[in-house]
Amino acid sequence: MEWKEKGNNFFTVGNYGASIQCYSKAIEATKANAADAGNLKLEVLYSNRSAAYVKYGKAKEALEDAEESVRISPTWGKAYGRKGKALFELGRYSESLEAYEEGLAVDKTN
Repeated sequence: MEWKEKGNNFFTVGNYGASIQCYSKAIEATKANAADAGNLKLEVLYSNRSAAYVKYGKAKEALEDAEESVRISPTWGKAYGRKGKALFELGRYSESLEAYEEGLAVDKTN
């Protein structure tokens, strides 16, 4: 089973710490272009880890990952959604709203 799938499974059952570890390994493998990385997209891995960080109570780290996801794929609305959620959790409400609006502007379907 690949790291991303393991991370997804841990996320589903609420084990966010293990989920973060798995997504981190998937990011490392993808960056290293390792054979077990498959065709994973970094923006998705950062987005998934951002969601896990939010659930784990680490909004600052979630924001960092969301911003990296946006940087990699600036036309992917979901990345802006992750950024909006992280900013909301940090109490930065106007910035959160801006992130959601940016996401809708670049991707009305997500």
